[in-house]
Amino acid sequence: MTYTADNNGRTAEGTSAFSTVDAAHEMDVRMNVRDGSTYGLWQVVEFDFSEPILNKDEIEKAVTVTGGGDQDGAFRWYSDTKLRYRPAEPWAPDSKVKVAIELLGKDVGNGMIGNENQTVNFTTGPEHRAYVDNNTKTLVAYENGKKTGEWPVTLGNPEWPSTTGKKVIIEQAESYEFKPSSLNLSPGDPHYYEPFNASNVARLTWSGEFIHQALPSAMPVLGYQNVSHGCVGMPVEGAKYIFDTFRPGDMVEVVNTGYPQADPDDGFGDWNIPFDKYSDENWHGNW
Repeated sequence: MTYTADNNGRTAEGTSAFSTVDAAHEMDVRMNVRDGSTYGLWQVVEFDFSEPILNKDEIEKAVTVTGGGDQDGAFRWYSDTKLRYRPAEPWAPDSKVKVAIELLGKDVGNGMIGNENQTVNFTTGPEHRAYVDNNTKTLVAYENGKKTGEWPVTLGNPEWPSTTGKKVIIEQAESYEFKPSSLNLSPGDPHYYEPFNASNVARLTWSGEFIHQALPSAMPVLGYQNVSHGCVGMPVEGAKYIFDTFRPGDMVEVVNTGYPQADPDDGFGDWNIPFDKYSDENWHGNW
């Protein structure tokens, strides 16, 4: 490209060159947090890239996180296309968080160039935690450190035990269809069940652990016996309380099932990883 510049009668001429990439070599990113939304204090920020990232250090440098208590944070790569960020401690209650990633023109490797910059602003709510103890078969809920409720529950049966550890609510639904095919169960299998719609649902893992209102057949054994396929079944009032009060990003911790934790990327189990080990992709916990 040639150019001519004129500055108050003084002219200059020259040439300049630059190159572009076609659409097939552009890389996009999607975040799991939405602008203007409110999340719980344990919300992990995930970046999903459309292309494999080779220059990982450069991508981490492109991310800026401010607010939420302005504390140290760390990154963990779960694959060449999936990056997560979490603060050292939960976000501050009732605070604002700004996440920005500057990818436009960034060389991510393999001939791929970043296609855009993104900024997301979200807020946090109060501190909501729930503790599920298999020994007592109860769920105890807290808000800002104050106990707000306790209910009997049923957990996973001996063949389908509930995983232990810290689990973050991923999503919620007033009604959600449970299908045995999601667990690779078919008619004739001793663990098969008829499809049903569960009420007041909070998802804890992508593989299928939820908090939800127990089926009528399970109500008599709440607090006494485990009959689910790994979910936390609750009485009507308890499930409704969790659905109405808790939100994605709030914490549910399950203990004493005798079973390992879920893989940390099977949901947002990142809080089961010590902060000083979080960036070590080879570190393995009890999963």
